[in-house]
Amino acid sequence: MHWLFSILLIVVGAMAAYAGIVRTWPNLRQGLDKIVPYQGILGLIALVWGALNLLHILLHLGGYTMMPTVWLILALAANAIAVLLGLILGYGLIAQYLLTNSPDARRRGEDLRARIAPRQVALGWAAIVLGLLGLLLPMMM
Repeated sequence: MHWLFSILLIVVGAMAAYAGIVRTWPNLRQGLDKIVPYQGILGLIALVWGALNLLHILLHLGGYTMMPTVWLILALAANAIAVLLGLILGYGLIAQYLLTNSPDARRRGEDLRARIAPRQVALGWAAIVLGLLGLLLPMMM
C-alpha cells in the first residue's frame, strides 16, 4: 500500500503544480488533462488517506522508534502535504456536499482555502518529490 500512496501523492502533486509542469514539460499536458476532471475525487482520497496515516503515526509514535528519523519526518511531511493538497483540490466537492447547509462553515472553509491556496504549487512540487522518494528509497535499501 505504501507505493500506492506514493503514486497518489505524485498524481495529486502534478495536478496542484499543473501550470508549472505544463510550462516545463509541454508533452505532459495531454496526460494531465485526462486526470484533471477527477481532481476533486483524488483530492478527497488524498485528504482522507493522509489524515488516517497521520493519525496512525501519531497514535503509534512509540512503535516508530526503530524507524530512522529521516523516514519518520518524510512520512509525516508526505501525509501532511497530502492532507493540505486534498483540502485544496477536493474543496469543490467538500463545499458542494458538506458545507451547503451552514453559511458559517462555508465562510470558514473559504478562509482556510484562501490561506492554503497561495502555496498550492509549492505543495504540489513537494508532493511530487516526496512521492518519488517514497517509491525510490525502499528500492535503494
